[in-house]
Amino acid sequence: MQIQVKSAREIRNWLLGAAWLRVTAGLLAFPLAPFLYERHFLVLVLLRPTNLVIFLGGALAKQNQVQWWQIAAAAIPLQILIVWLYYVLGKAWADEIRSDSKLPLYSSRLIPTDRIRRLKRVLRKKGQVFIFVSRFALFPTGLLGAAAGSSNLDARRFFTADAAGAVASSGAALTIGYLLGNAAFRGRGWVIAAGVAGLLSLSQLLAVYLEREPGRQS
Repeated sequence: MQIQVKSAREIRNWLLGAAWLRVTAGLLAFPLAPFLYERHFLVLVLLRPTNLVIFLGGALAKQNQVQWWQIAAAAIPLQILIVWLYYVLGKAWADEIRSDSKLPLYSSRLIPTDRIRRLKRVLRKKGQVFIFVSRFALFPTGLLGAAAGSSNLDARRFFTADAAGAVASSGAALTIGYLLGNAAFRGRGWVIAAGVAGLLSLSQLLAVYLEREPGRQS
C-alpha cells in the first residue's frame, strides 16, 4: 500500500513538473519573440503554440519565410498535448478538487480549484460544443482540460471534441494569417495589425460568453 501511494505521488509530481515546464516555456516566448520572429519562427511556435502566433506564422508563410505545414505540424500536436496533460492532471487531483482541499502553493497555481469547479458546472451543461468552441477563444483550455479530467466526462468525448477544435481553430488562424500576409508583403503592415486586434477582440468576447454559466443573468 505504501508503494502504491508513493508511486501515485511521484506521478502527480511528474505531471506538475511537466505543466510548470510548459508554463515557463510560454513565458520565455515574450522576451524572445523579437529575436525569433523572422529567422527562427518555429522555435517561437514551439514555445507558445497559440492561435495568435499561428496567425502571424500564416502571414510569414505567405512571404515564404516559413512553410505553413511546418507551423501546423509544430503547433497543433503541442496544443493538443498541453490540454491533455491538464486533463490527466485534473484526474490525478480529482479528490482534492471535489473536496475543496487546500492544495500546496506549487500545485494551486496550476490547478485553481474554485475556477475549475465553476468550469465543471459550465462543462456539464454545455458539453462537447463548449469544448470545441473554447479553442477559438482566449480561454484557459488547460483549466478546461483539468475540469474535464476531474469530472465524470468520458475521456474519448473530451479528446475528440478538443482535438477537432484545435485543428479547426489553428487552421482558421493559419488561413486568415496567410491571406492577410499578402497585404503585409506589399508594405501594408497595418492590415496585419488590424487582423491581430480583430482576432484578439473576437477571441476575448467569445471567452467572456463561454465562461458565463447557463442561466446566469448578464
